[in-house]
Amino acid sequence: MTSNHKGNPYGNFTTVGIYYIILMSDVYLLFANRIRYAEDPIPFSDIYRWVSEYAFDIVSERVPYSAYLVDVVAYTFERTQRKPTRISAG
Repeated sequence: MTSNHKGNPYGNFTTVGIYYIILMSDVYLLFANRIRYAEDPIPFSDIYRWVSEYAFDIVSERVPYSAYLVDVVAYTFERTQRKPTRISAG
């Protein structure tokens, strides 16, 4: 987690970002995934407890077979204020 304030973030969050490093063909790569945890904001302690327990398993499923998951290195927490605008073609 990163912040310009000491301590854990405060408030409620809906989305968590997971940053992780993989090793592929002798090259270390940094990746990020965003996961919508809940429609309605929930307390930081609940979402942090969940992501810290399951983050490694979640990103392990996204790593290609030819790569090795080195570690989960950071989390971000977001409050979604409004839903994205839906665009329809045609």
